Amino acid sequence: VHQSVVSSVGGRADLPCNMTSPISSDDPALLILWYKSGIYKPIYTLDLRSDPPTHWKNPSVLGSRASITFHPSSTSTFHPSSSSYHSSSSSSSTHYYPSSSSSTSFHSSNHPPSSSSTSSSSTSTLVLQRVKADDEGAYRCKVSFRTSPTLTAITNLTVIVPPRRLSVYTDLGLEARSIVGPFTEGDTLGLTCRATGGSPLPDVTWWEGTALLDITSEVATLDLVTNTLVVPTLTRRDLHRTLTCQAANSNLTAPLLTTVTLDMNFPPLWVRLRSSREPVSAGQEYVVVCQAAGARPPATLTWRLGPTLLPTHHTKTSEGGNITTSEVLLRPEVEDSGKVLSCLAHSPAVPTRPLRDDWLLNVYYVPESILRPGSSLNLTNIEEGDDVYFECSVKANPWVYKIIWLHEDDELQHNVTGGIIISNQSLVLQRVSRTASGNYYCVASNIEGDGKSNPVQLSVKYAPVCRDPQVTYHGAARLEQVNIPCQLDAHPPPYLYRWTFNNSGESVDIPKDHIQAGDSGSTVSYTPNTELDYGTLLCWGTNTVGHQTRPCVFHVFPAGRPDPVYNCSSYNLSIGAVYVRCVAGFDGGLPQTFVMELYDNHSDTILLGNDTGKIPRFRVSNLPSGRTLRVKVFSTNAKGRSDIVFLNVYTLKDMAEKRTAAVKPSPPQGQSSGGVGGVGGVVGGVVGVVLGVLVGLLLVLILIPPPPPPTLTTPLPPLLLPLLPTDSPIRNSDEKNPDVIPHAECEGVTTISSVTLPTNYVVTLPHTRHLYTQPKVKVDGGGSEVTSGVATPPYTPSPPRIIGRRYTQRRDTQGSDNEATTPLIPSQKESSV
Repeated sequence: VHQSVVSSVGGRADLPCNMTSPISSDDPALLILWYKSGIYKPIYTLDLRSDPPTHWKNPSVLGSRASITFHPSSTSTFHPSSSSYHSSSSSSSTHYYPSSSSSTSFHSSNHPPSSSSTSSSSTSTLVLQRVKADDEGAYRCKVSFRTSPTLTAITNLTVIVPPRRLSVYTDLGLEARSIVGPFTEGDTLGLTCRATGGSPLPDVTWWEGTALLDITSEVATLDLVTNTLVVPTLTRRDLHRTLTCQAANSNLTAPLLTTVTLDMNFPPLWVRLRSSREPVSAGQEYVVVCQAAGARPPATLTWRLGPTLLPTHHTKTSEGGNITTSEVLLRPEVEDSGKVLSCLAHSPAVPTRPLRDDWLLNVYYVPESILRPGSSLNLTNIEEGDDVYFECSVKANPWVYKIIWLHEDDELQHNVTGGIIISNQSLVLQRVSRTASGNYYCVASNIEGDGKSNPVQLSVKYAPVCRDPQVTYHGAARLEQVNIPCQLDAHPPPYLYRWTFNNSGESVDIPKDHIQAGDSGSTVSYTPNTELDYGTLLCWGTNTVGHQTRPCVFHVFPAGRPDPVYNCSSYNLSIGAVYVRCVAGFDGGLPQTFVMELYDNHSDTILLGNDTGKIPRFRVSNLPSGRTLRVKVFSTNAKGRSDIVFLNVYTLKDMAEKRTAAVKPSPPQGQSSGGVGGVGGVVGGVVGVVLGVLVGLLLVLILIPPPPPPTLTTPLPPLLLPLLPTDSPIRNSDEKNPDVIPHAECEGVTTISSVTLPTNYVVTLPHTRHLYTQPKVKVDGGGSEVTSGVATPPYTPSPPRIIGRRYTQRRDTQGSDNEATTPLIPSQKESSV
């Protein structure tokens, strides 16, 4: 049996071998031997007599590139090793294998049949990966059976070898790369494409895009094929023309391509001055524009003013390179009047006469102003209180009709009282201050325009002053280090800083090792260890001008984490929303923020919603109805977070579906409903009366204004909020009205802050027995007891945190257990309630 297989270099070749006995299908194959023409020893053997079968490859011929696969056809049953195999697939063979990535991949899960297998017919395949040119030849497969004679099959493998190299050469014998040329208009183009190698020899053709230009190939040698393309009389249209040479010898491989692009040089077509040719003013700057078009490479533009070459100009080229634009900054002088400004354009690659365009200048004279300080003035040593004067020299034609003075961009006005004296062409500044520092100009104007002078910078020296004159406050806990910056304005910069600490009893200098100095300020590291270390820090600076007269003031006050909220409760029970309000605890001396987090009652990891605000009043909507939810409430400030307060809240059940289902359908049309209708009329009347009464009560509750919220100048009334025990079941909507009006006395929520409290304020705390009940109680991290509906402090209130030298605690003289009062010490700025 003879078969032919065609593959390409780098591809894959499948060489089939029939393993079916020609006499009996029950006679299994025992040994497979593969030979190649010219090699007398086997190149691959597969011994099926052993289990598992034994493979051997000739390393000098195939190496690791060869393998044998099996393709059983019809029904095949064998038992290799301990596994069994059954297949009904049919054998197939592939005769063409292009050298693409998809053709080199191979997947097979078939196992070689053992000597005990029974098969009606099967085929094995010798697979060659990464085919080489040397692999071409005749391959012979010999299959030995148990009883049948040896079966031999021959397969001829043809390997397609693509061309090794494809190159393009010019008429001068130079190899062309991606760009060929440059050529000029009228030249004749001749390009020769050479293809080296390939089996069989390739066809060499010229293309322009999809258009075939030349198909005439010439075989120069046994290993070289050429094709010459001739294009006579090149024009401007041939610029960037793309020509492709192609060499192909098989459909199994991609053709070898080489593309060249024509490059051409052209002289400019025209040159023009685009600027207006109106009269110009001496000393004024003008941008003069010149354009040239049609040159390749871009034209070179040069400028001349009379016989003088102007070297400074800016040139740019358009995106396509067809138009070249040059800009020159012209500042004509008086002697330039009558001269010719010329723009010349030429192509450096084409030897032609340059093109030019001329402009005859008509120059007007505009003011030229020069500003100088007074001859006896040293601007490097001006201090506050000195007098400064400037002189403005002007040259103009016609003469100026006004001269103005500028400090930066602000015009100065004559003001003798303010120390500004303007006289003709001089400026006098009396008793200057540090605000007089900056750049000064004089501007002379005539009918041609305004001539602004050079700037003269005035730097006034002054002693250090605070950059921010306001008193600043810094909160710090005990043993907490705070870094307080003292920013100063001074010229020259300070070279010495001094810090002192003041309280009601003493004034102490801060050690130098706690002070860090810089060019614009100083920073002190301060740590309050006791209550006596809270007070005022003062900062001074000194430079070569003098000492700072007014120090920078910084107040250090006690600050810490905020206290937890208390008296938390839910209100306005509804189907899909939760409303919670609390009373704020002490803010720790710093602004605090309140946070509520809502979790599933059975898991603290499922966050259902949260709310944040400056007051402890929260609202979370879009919640499931008829659920028990767990709430965490806490506050934060710059020093940290308070202890967490826990409570349980509820959403009402949605009974809309239940009520809808309870409505009976109307009786069928035509049936009598007289008795039912009579009873329904009576019931409807009673329901209408009840609804009217309820609406009236609701209007009364809405129209009656609630009492005003407690203020900081009056004692806080006890908060009587309803408690909801955790073990109480959720009521149905017909037992609980969701439209609950909140308690009026809790509508205004006041944050207790030491910053806002007056020094003589006395806080009235509600006694615990007004708020404490006996449902399930939890204790949070701060030691506060929390009920399911209301979070309250323990029954025995702990003494308040007072930062100061002493504090007092008293109860009312009547011995009442309703409230306890704690006065704040008037001399302290910070206190906890």
